[in-house]
Amino acid sequence: MQLFSYIILNKYHRKSLKREMNNHLPNVNTYNFVEVDDGFGSPDDSESYQYYDDAVWQKPQLDENIPDLTPMFELLSLSKNPPQVTNMPNISISESEYQLCQFSYSNPANFLQGPEPIECVVINVAHLEQFPKAASPYSATLPCIFSWFDAHTAFSSEYPTIIQSYFKTAYNSLKTQLRFFFSIAPSQDRLNNLKSIRKEVLTGRVMFHYIGYGFPDIDKKNIWCSDRRSRDFTPFKLETLFESLRPPTLYLFDCNNAAAAIIEFKATAEKLKSTQYQSTTANPINSFNYMSNNMNNNMNNGMNNNMSMSVNIMDSNYNNFNVNWDDWLCIGATGIDEELPDDHRLPRDFLTSTILTPIKMAVICHILQYYRLNLVNPSFPLDPPCEHLWNDKKQESARLSIALAAITDGIASDTLPKELYLKIFCGDRETSVLFRHFLLAQYLLRPYRIHPCSYPEIPDLSIHPMWRQWPNILDTAICAVSIPRPVISIDIFARATASFDVLIHHDQFSLIKPYHLTLLYHSLLSEEVHSNTNSNGNCNTNPNTNSMSTMNINQNFSSNDQALMLLAEYAMNPQSDPKMLVATTIFPLLFIKLLSKEEKSPVFYPLCCLILALLYHKPEFSYDIPKDVGKSTNFPLIVFNRDLPEQTRIAVAAIVATLVVSHETFQQICTSIHYLERVRIELSGCQPTIAVWLMLTVRRAFYLYSPDPASFIDNGLHIQATICAKSDAPEERAAAISMLTCFMRPFECKSNIQLMLMAISSVFNDASYIVRFHFVLLLKKFLMSYDNFSGISKTVYNLNDTSYKTLYQSIFGEHNANSDFKNNCDYDSFSQIDDLMHEDGISDKAYAIALSLLYILASDPHPSVKNLSRTVIQFLSKQKAAFEIPIDEFGSQQSFQNSSSRDYDQQIVSYGDDEFEAEHLSFASLDQNDSLHHIMLRSFVVKNQSTNKSPKIGEFPNDGYRIKLSNDPILFVDFDSKSGTIAAATRNTVYFVDSKQQIFNYNIDHSHISDIKLINNSNTEVTRCPYILFSTTDGSVHEWRPPQIFLQNSFRADLRIEKTGKLFLSVGGSPQNTKNSKNNDTQQINNSDNNIHSKSNQNDHSDIALVVTNNGNISQWSISKLRMTNIEISTKIKPYSIDIENSSKIILTDGNKIMEIDRNSKKTMEFILNKGSPIQNIFKRNGNIYSVLQNGAVFQNQNEHWIEILPKTANKIICSSMSNKMIALCFENKSPSLFDFKGNLLKEFDSISFGVSCSLHKNESWFAAGDFDGNLFLCHY
Repeated sequence: MQLFSYIILNKYHRKSLKREMNNHLPNVNTYNFVEVDDGFGSPDDSESYQYYDDAVWQKPQLDENIPDLTPMFELLSLSKNPPQVTNMPNISISESEYQLCQFSYSNPANFLQGPEPIECVVINVAHLEQFPKAASPYSATLPCIFSWFDAHTAFSSEYPTIIQSYFKTAYNSLKTQLRFFFSIAPSQDRLNNLKSIRKEVLTGRVMFHYIGYGFPDIDKKNIWCSDRRSRDFTPFKLETLFESLRPPTLYLFDCNNAAAAIIEFKATAEKLKSTQYQSTTANPINSFNYMSNNMNNNMNNGMNNNMSMSVNIMDSNYNNFNVNWDDWLCIGATGIDEELPDDHRLPRDFLTSTILTPIKMAVICHILQYYRLNLVNPSFPLDPPCEHLWNDKKQESARLSIALAAITDGIASDTLPKELYLKIFCGDRETSVLFRHFLLAQYLLRPYRIHPCSYPEIPDLSIHPMWRQWPNILDTAICAVSIPRPVISIDIFARATASFDVLIHHDQFSLIKPYHLTLLYHSLLSEEVHSNTNSNGNCNTNPNTNSMSTMNINQNFSSNDQALMLLAEYAMNPQSDPKMLVATTIFPLLFIKLLSKEEKSPVFYPLCCLILALLYHKPEFSYDIPKDVGKSTNFPLIVFNRDLPEQTRIAVAAIVATLVVSHETFQQICTSIHYLERVRIELSGCQPTIAVWLMLTVRRAFYLYSPDPASFIDNGLHIQATICAKSDAPEERAAAISMLTCFMRPFECKSNIQLMLMAISSVFNDASYIVRFHFVLLLKKFLMSYDNFSGISKTVYNLNDTSYKTLYQSIFGEHNANSDFKNNCDYDSFSQIDDLMHEDGISDKAYAIALSLLYILASDPHPSVKNLSRTVIQFLSKQKAAFEIPIDEFGSQQSFQNSSSRDYDQQIVSYGDDEFEAEHLSFASLDQNDSLHHIMLRSFVVKNQSTNKSPKIGEFPNDGYRIKLSNDPILFVDFDSKSGTIAAATRNTVYFVDSKQQIFNYNIDHSHISDIKLINNSNTEVTRCPYILFSTTDGSVHEWRPPQIFLQNSFRADLRIEKTGKLFLSVGGSPQNTKNSKNNDTQQINNSDNNIHSKSNQNDHSDIALVVTNNGNISQWSISKLRMTNIEISTKIKPYSIDIENSSKIILTDGNKIMEIDRNSKKTMEFILNKGSPIQNIFKRNGNIYSVLQNGAVFQNQNEHWIEILPKTANKIICSSMSNKMIALCFENKSPSLFDFKGNLLKEFDSISFGVSCSLHKNESWFAAGDFDGNLFLCHY
């Protein structure tokens, strides 16, 4: 309490104290420490730190030597290129995943929790002397059963000892660590002192167990107490009891008229909440605490916050503001004015006996109901004929317990609202056991017309159809007394398995209910009982606890794999109900099963899939695994077993990557030198999917701290990650960048600089926004490693953003200016990094480069990349507020040219004043972004989900059609006759029309559309729905796949941030599938046709997009790989129109002259056409260049001579298109017309008024056009 008060009282003095300390900084001396633990890695880093003599804390300055990269290739036998891709992952982004910033690591404390665990039990019972006396000599001979002893024959002096021993044993079978407070014949003072319990039990739930036998019936307001075991009882208010114990609490009233207590508690809670609210409005400090507590209550599903209670419990007035008066539970034996059954064969504490000894009560009630004449003897039930049925050490009792748990849990999951079921039956284990036994009490008391009650209210479930199984199970058990006992619990589970099998394999998923899944899960517990039963039939586990941590994970379980197979099949089926699946799951049991299975077992992979599905739908499951489970497991090493199928290894790696954050053993293995070495070896030869998961295991294992550089430098793991960052798979590149990020130290050091340069060399021109997003995270961590003690001077480093080639050269050296820019992984990039690392002032230069790249990425077309970059810049600006020229905040769009000329200050204040502390913590949490892990896990679990309104593919109607798309002019048109689809665009909207004339659209608000292309996504065997590439005037290219309402991908093809630049798109020819080459390069440009050849043979559509920027730079991008390939040509003209023929020749014009470029030799030819009118469009068909002038004239170039095909007209040409045999012209004031190459008019499209855009199919007789009024036309000629 003193510490808490100190923090509050001194909160407002921190800033002045900090400034005073800064004004009296001590002199600096340098000390070298051989072993210093920096808190982020191994203590044997051999680092040199700089400290002030009497400073409390200073950030370290590292002076280190790191090895060059190029010698390590030969030293470690590293490959210079990524492994050959034979299985390209097909991973797409869903709508919910588009915003990548949302996937930050979630602290388990923020997960919604169920009831707090029971920590204390208060037992309130009457004394033996207060029990009612026998009414007659005959009744005195009958047993009076209380706590399973005969009260008529017990001694008064032994009664307290018997009671305490009974309840301690019974409750400890549920939970071993409990505190007990016994109130036997409590007095008024004893009950008033109950409030002191909260001073001793600071956290957790207090359980008040009241047994009414021996007391008068409770009334609407009171229970009863007495002095010195007398029969003169005085009332004690239920209101006082409720307020004294204070929630979180659990009440059990085993008495007549028990429902009256619940009614009174509800009224009391409302009264206390009202008083609490009125007090908070009068006291601002209490109001703040009250609102904070309510916020915690909402976050924890109505449960109180442990920390606030433990701190404030010492002050009762203050504590009342931090109590959630709704956080109480109650179980009552009877309804209003109801009385417990008066049968001397039944315990007087009926509900207590049912809760604490459920199997014994169930068997006794069943015998009394069905076998009273032949099995009930005079001493029954104290001397029953089948005592083995409730002997905890017997297998039969354990099986009955499992069957009962399965039935009650199945009834609850099938009937109760999801929120109530999760709160009561899936939270604290002891609470769930109590409420499952409460359902049994409902069933047992139904014949007596008694209705147990509860809060939260649980309806009467005693007539649920699943209870029909229970009498049959008991009959089998009771009748098997003198003969070998069968496995009585198998019947219910076998029937459940058979029923579920029929439903799932007949696609009747709508008939699957929660109890089906519950029974399958509980059937797995029967294996545990069987495997822990010795030869004498004794069970070595406690069936009442069902503790997952007590199972022997090394034991070979009996075969019940069918249930696991069915659960896995259901989990991976798109028709399954994930909410129902996770609500009924016993996750720790499944994890233990997984550790016990052989990896080559047929059920191993399905079980992995089931666990991954559960972890995807409910990540909190990872924190449900007991700490002692899997302590000696080597499960993470299974991924390196190449004898297993690749899909099994992928599933294992995915489980390890998902659980490594929470599982201590997994984390220890994945951070070991041995594991990192094996990861590096595996990455050198594995496929992208398993490579991604392996790198995620490393990335997530180091989610809180950075490894010792020796752990990845000595084995070359950082080099292998850089090689993987050049993979054809975007996901692998993103994972590699993420792993390089986790290798960075939290303070300035040369290894950070080397890692950053390695990342830049790999992905600085990446087209995948997932890769760019993780690249920004790397830049962020690198920039934040600099601090104000590093002594870095102000440095300006301007990058040439004319093209990606010039950008690369400005970073890695102008000596490459005359060489061809290559994006392939090669030896030179590592040698260039080595050269940079030996330069003087590399620290200053690296910081300036990172900051400049961050400014480029601050104008990225993807919102997550852009916003994250701007967030980093804004944060750095705030941290640099004390310097002469701070970095400007991004209040509006800012060009890179302006930013690159700034005098950047390199000194960052890593820890600001109080007003920045919260922001600093939030900013630091960005390092734990889990977007890639979430996307990969979703792609593994959720596959092939279709939408209700998906585009249809087919054929065009024979007579064409006309569709109204917009009120704005249709500026661009493209179509695909194979799928019967059309793409069109206005200034700000892209449209897609499928074969059934369904219209899909996507709006652009940040710039204007400059070109579109409809990409045929088909091969010769399968016709798929095309997708659209379109460019915008801000220099970006976007990929849209209808019916998505988001962009599948976006990237910047023009680094110059302009709003008026025009970007041209042209799609290359279909790639040819070739046999695997011995060359290790994963992508090549064939000199004959310039097509990209992928060894995975996965590219079954036109994969190459040529992009021509407004300044004449031509770049080539792979659509499937989302990266720039090894061609980038710079021209000296500003293009107005472009065309491509056979993927080998590019022609472009600036309106006056024409340039032809050979993509192989990069040789150029220029043609001049001086005909008095600017060129509107150019085409190349059959080896000839055709030029369409704005005045309507059309010329053909033959042997460098221009021949007129069509003369000029009075109407200006707006748009033109050319097939292999004819040309279409759209006029300003005339309908579009179709001509052959001899100038003959073939057709005039009178139905189209004035065309704005048009498109001709190269080989088929289809023509599409858009007009000024937003109409789209499709015509067959």
